[in-house]
Amino acid sequence: MTAPATSVAPQLCPATSQRIARTAAGLCCLILVPLVWLGCEPGPAVDYTNQTALTVTVYEGGEFVFELQPGETRGVAGLKKDWIEEIMVVSSDGTILLDETITWEQVESMDHRIVITEPG
Repeated sequence: MTAPATSVAPQLCPATSQRIARTAAGLCCLILVPLVWLGCEPGPAVDYTNQTALTVTVYEGGEFVFELQPGETRGVAGLKKDWIEEIMVVSSDGTILLDETITWEQVESMDHRIVITEPG
């Protein structure tokens, strides 16, 4: 009786295997990094500018966003076109300077800027 035939896969030298692995990894990075970057690109932003003499606190939807010092501007990015939010801005002396619901269309009409001023 004859022994059954066995199949032997060709062996690559270690240097060739490493080159293939590095090339495959490089190609994956070239393809995946731009896709991830595009997926994580922040949406449009709105800038808040404090034109008062006091520190103000900005809330969106009842949630603390940040504090602004007098004269400071800070933005919030990643907004969606269907964005509608209740904005409240309170000065450090407790005065409510802004308390209204703002839509994306209003933000666009304000050139993506919400300017906080003294009451009156």
